[in-house]
Amino acid sequence: MCPTRTTRPMAEFAIKIGDQGDGSREDLYKDGDVLAAFSDERICCVHAEMICDVRKFGMNSAGLRPDSLAKTYLSKTAKYMFERVSKTEVRRTTLATGDKVLFDDVPKMVDGKMQHMFVEEFLRRRVKSDKHLIFGKTLLEAVWFGGGSTPDNIAEVWDEIENLTAKRRDDPECKIWPAGQQDLKSHLFVETVNFTSEEANNVTSPQNQIINEGQEDERTEMVRKRVIKAQWDLDEVLDHIKETKTAIRDRNKTIDHRGEAPIANRELLFNKALGQVLVNPKG
Repeated sequence: MCPTRTTRPMAEFAIKIGDQGDGSREDLYKDGDVLAAFSDERICCVHAEMICDVRKFGMNSAGLRPDSLAKTYLSKTAKYMFERVSKTEVRRTTLATGDKVLFDDVPKMVDGKMQHMFVEEFLRRRVKSDKHLIFGKTLLEAVWFGGGSTPDNIAEVWDEIENLTAKRRDDPECKIWPAGQQDLKSHLFVETVNFTSEEANNVTSPQNQIINEGQEDERTEMVRKRVIKAQWDLDEVLDHIKETKTAIRDRNKTIDHRGEAPIANRELLFNKALGQVLVNPKG
């Protein structure tokens, strides 16, 4: 669940309402397909990312990013931090271990391959974008991050968010997926109990079949976009959603009752709508 959240974890499914196209093609989405499964962890992370969006903090007089929550977020979630230490040198720190490597314009063996960096050219290209992620007071002191991201330290990010802003991880808007208005008209977002990554994959996986098994031209083809069809129109599920079938199918109407359903109803939705049985449900 979202680290140190004080209330019960939230999780959601986004379910397709109506067939994609005329419904004749099996390789398109069908009514009831689970388009996405958002665990409490994903919801927690996406809100932290939005709050710490670098574009909210502007730039300094040098055209670089100032120290801010954006830098905090990246320093807690990125694999590497890069620091320019001279005109031609960059120090890369692996944030999880503290291991450091120095790069310059001379190729050297790092991580099993030859690597180098022309730092002046790299930074000159990067800062041309108004979305760049280069921090510092001057380009000679530039700092940036890379190597992908991990949610492992998201609790520390939220600690800083709550220390520096009025935002709280238990705020109602931070406990639901930030769906757009068009998504709310074409998809049905429903709450459920929290689930593991494996369970999320199970309900959002396509149905595949092996063609010419055992032969040289063996291949895998998708039969349906999703293996599991959510029976969202069951009476028990409609009671949970508090809407009628007609209203849900109305593409001009926004349906969003997240946060209203009793906690006890969420496992019912997972079991009834998807025919799943939670094993050791998280949270």
